[in-house]
Amino acid sequence: KILSTIAQCRWLEENFEGKKFVPVFWMATEDHDFEEISHLQLFYKQFAWPQPQDYNGAVGRIAPQSINQLEGEIREVLNNDEEAKKLLDLFTDAYTRYTTLADATRYIVHQLFGHEGLVVIDADNTQLKQVLKPYIHNDVFTGKNFETVNKTSALLEENYKAQIHPR
Repeated sequence: KILSTIAQCRWLEENFEGKKFVPVFWMATEDHDFEEISHLQLFYKQFAWPQPQDYNGAVGRIAPQSINQLEGEIREVLNNDEEAKKLLDLFTDAYTRYTTLADATRYIVHQLFGHEGLVVIDADNTQLKQVLKPYIHNDVFTGKNFETVNKTSALLEENYKAQIHPR
């Protein structure tokens, strides 16, 4: 998704002269679906991250160190591929250095895509929530955004299959 967003921003800049487009990665760190992030398939082998004891429902707040228990198994599958090992080292470093999965993920994403101008937004941020509060209040109580989103979705569906449906 990140690569597609960066590519789309490049395309937009090439096709809309004088305009600047910034790729944004919204980290859903308040998401409660640990099952969604707990496994990885690599070279036809499934790796599973057992649910950490400190899991409180928000995946971004999980201490990521326990994921490093998979490092040895993953390293075996890489078959001495140096580039793959560099990536694994990056992940291992992040999961060891940072106290939350959100911080580790932000570090990894910045290392991989920061040079592309990618902006990372952490949804589980108190200051962000305070800034967004009036907009969310307006959206909930007036419904104006719902109308705009539906119009935009209808236009997009002329060329793309809808993946989400606003309510």
